[in-house]
Amino acid sequence: MSTSLYLYAGGSRVPLELDADHVAIELAQAKSLGVDEASVPALASGTRMPAGLVLLSRSELPAKTAAKLEKSGALRHVYRRGSALAVPLPEIRIEVDAPKELAAVLAALASSKVASEVLSKDAGQIVVRPKSGTGEDALELASYVYEQARPASSAPRMLQVTPRPGVR
Repeated sequence: MSTSLYLYAGGSRVPLELDADHVAIELAQAKSLGVDEASVPALASGTRMPAGLVLLSRSELPAKTAAKLEKSGALRHVYRRGSALAVPLPEIRIEVDAPKELAAVLAALASSKVASEVLSKDAGQIVVRPKSGTGEDALELASYVYEQARPASSAPRMLQVTPRPGVR
């Protein structure tokens, strides 16, 4: 896994830093592997996120359990973007403004080293999923498509947690 991942926002390259202190767990998949709140109490008290994820401190997850969850794809890595925590999901949304852009995007998808499948496509938007099912591949593919085809937008679906603003 690369620790120097990035994405494009507003046409600018935005670096993401791996957060070694946190992980996100897909709760339903973890439970199907026998990992639940009884075996990992932090799953009950972690931060609930959309898509069935629970954000928790890596230190609250036993190493063997973390390895089991990562191998199965139930563990998602967490990144920092400024003061926010971000969890990339295995989905990319690509916005195009013209048929020429669409052709360039499809060519970039076909030439990428990240294997993917198109989930939906219309005149203005393509939704793609990396076959690996990892958020890291989604980040890599979204950036590659942007660099090769320069569509209006090419971004992975991400969940973010931002710190609460201070009380004034």
